[in-house]
Amino acid sequence: MSRDQVTLHGFPITFLSIRMKKHPYPSTLHQGAKPSLAPEILLTVDTPWIVSPDETEPVQRALEDVKRDWYKVFGHLPVVLAAPPEAGWDGPLIYFGLQANTAREVTTVPLEGRERFAVGVRSGAAGRPVILATGSDMRGAIYAAYAFSEEILGVDPWWFWTDKEPVYRTSIAVPADFNLPVVAPTFKYRGWFINDEDLLAGFSPDPLRENAFSNDMLDRICETLLRLRGNMLVPATFPFPDERCHELTARRGLIISQHHILVMGLNTYQWPKDVPFSYTKHPAIMERYWRQCVEVFKDKEMIWTVGYRGKFDRPFWVDEPEIASPQARGEIISRVIARQVEIIREVQPDAPIIANMWDEGAKLYRQGVIQLPPGVILVWPDDGTGLLRENGQEQTLGPAELKDATMRNSLTGAVPANLSGSSEAELPFVPISQPQAGQGIYYHTAMMRWWFNQLTEMVPPARIYQELGRFIRADATEYFLLNLSDVRPVPLSTDCAMKLAWDATPQRGKSDQENQAAFLLDWSRRQYGAAVAPQVAALYHEYFEVPSHRTEMRQSDHAPHSHLRVLGSEIFPLLLEGQPLTAKLQADLLERLAVAQANYDYLAGLRAKAEVLAPSLPLDRRDFFQSHLLTALGIHLHGHEMLAAYCHALLRLQKGDRAGASAYLALSLAGNEGIFAAMRPAERGKWSCWYIGEYFVSLDLSRDLIRRHAAAVRGEAAPPVRPRRYYPELYQYQNAFRKNFPLMYPPAGSGPGA
Repeated sequence: MSRDQVTLHGFPITFLSIRMKKHPYPSTLHQGAKPSLAPEILLTVDTPWIVSPDETEPVQRALEDVKRDWYKVFGHLPVVLAAPPEAGWDGPLIYFGLQANTAREVTTVPLEGRERFAVGVRSGAAGRPVILATGSDMRGAIYAAYAFSEEILGVDPWWFWTDKEPVYRTSIAVPADFNLPVVAPTFKYRGWFINDEDLLAGFSPDPLRENAFSNDMLDRICETLLRLRGNMLVPATFPFPDERCHELTARRGLIISQHHILVMGLNTYQWPKDVPFSYTKHPAIMERYWRQCVEVFKDKEMIWTVGYRGKFDRPFWVDEPEIASPQARGEIISRVIARQVEIIREVQPDAPIIANMWDEGAKLYRQGVIQLPPGVILVWPDDGTGLLRENGQEQTLGPAELKDATMRNSLTGAVPANLSGSSEAELPFVPISQPQAGQGIYYHTAMMRWWFNQLTEMVPPARIYQELGRFIRADATEYFLLNLSDVRPVPLSTDCAMKLAWDATPQRGKSDQENQAAFLLDWSRRQYGAAVAPQVAALYHEYFEVPSHRTEMRQSDHAPHSHLRVLGSEIFPLLLEGQPLTAKLQADLLERLAVAQANYDYLAGLRAKAEVLAPSLPLDRRDFFQSHLLTALGIHLHGHEMLAAYCHALLRLQKGDRAGASAYLALSLAGNEGIFAAMRPAERGKWSCWYIGEYFVSLDLSRDLIRRHAAAVRGEAAPPVRPRRYYPELYQYQNAFRKNFPLMYPPAGSGPGA
């Protein structure tokens, strides 16, 4: 870095010039003799871009983002030309776009292969140096543009979510041998599932009320995903096939994919109440709906999902309990998948198709009762906490397993006995080693369920390296779909997973813990600067060692609230009536108290360390440190404070000490209020009201439960409380369109006079 001072109108003016560090990657594309270039190439605000007017819309959209990046760095929009200037400029040029891959005036070897890209210094016409940012195809060109922005302009891929803005510069010195390596992606398909999007919906609602959240926010999500070199997106949880989110996804250059409930693009969440849901009894109904969905997507780049599950994310036999054996269930699922593949192949004969073995599917497949047609990619899910289930195991919830069928009912509307398994004898697993080459992964860094994480990070990088590494070693790298819910709470773990999915080479030959240590240090350096990176990395390491986060338990921000509601529904009514607890319920109460206290003690010490470090961070990075780490620690700390105090209130009530119970319920309520207080600093600036749409952890539900129970202990009438908000509220905008099922809008030509 250098400072040059000049005098303008009698006033001294200081300009900042920054030289790039020499890139550590060796040159792998430009293998010929290097042109005779100056030691550095100086880019200024006026360095022209050369961009063909024939670039596709997705490439143009990416370049609009890079223009914004250029403006942030230089304070002016770039000079953009369709061809090199013949006069008036003898400095370097920057070539962007797919057309630059074969530009005659640039000395280079055209890129080949799928989604390959190159960013580096080349020799242009008359020996003039150029920086080439191009790709072998449309997405390769997009990745090149964003890589230029990251590596040369210094724009972080996560800038929007982590509030990290680039440094203002007057010039950038690029080493003459700068050249990013050409990398073959580790996973062929890499993308995100925006799931359980309550925070996004509340924070950025669609003004027209025709999407779960605004397309402006979806555009930011597409941009971030492309900056991280993803290539596919499931843009919402329950969109109709013709919702605008799919159009934007396609126009951004991303492949549209589908999740395990949204098979064929059919929104079964809005299945009409007066239409029977059964392929075995009414196959024509489902096939008609499938064909309507396929017709909508026929001209888009797709990765289709096939399968057969029931309404509302549950096994189909919840709606058809008479189908009771694994063999019968597997036969129906196999038959449905075969028919779905036939319908897809009629319209898109070469489109990739996946079958996601979510929940009950993994077990049935390992039992050998599900058969997939040739060419269908088998995708193994994790358990929601980052442990993959290719061995077919049921989802596990740690030592404190679900002991409350009523809670599962409230989440699924299902009969507990029908949720999984069979009343008949279990079938043995087929002894075939899994995973196998050509398969794929459905993974989570956020998960809205029972004990998991919706508001904070939970999945440690070491677990990501361990689980994805097993599939990478088996060449089971055809498909990687990452569920990250509302995006903003989980950038660290998501960044780790996406980097590994793009290029696993740097992690090979190292232990999972070594890779985690290296990643946490690199993340901390990128987000907070090299000076404090080791201290911040140590805090993140300790965060992932919170007792409830460890592999043997795998519980997160949902957990205190789930435990609270279990205790409130099973134990509080008994104690309020003076009834004794069974030995099992007594053990449950004491176990939950012990877990809450252990977590609280650990978290209190860790938060104190983080608060000591905070003032030493760069001023412009303290807000992100607050929202990502300090707020997360507060959410966990006060959640366990709330739960521990509630447990103590129950123990006091058990002894007949209502005054003591009331005092502890007041402390429990104070713990709940502490969660909200911890979240407020994460709602500064552009993030004002970020948590206004919080539905799924249901912090207010916990608060009102404590208030009601406190009133009951005092012998008072229950206070008015807020209704629980859940999926009907999140997707209520679709109510006006149900008459058009399975589409959102009436088909063309179906209006009056058609």
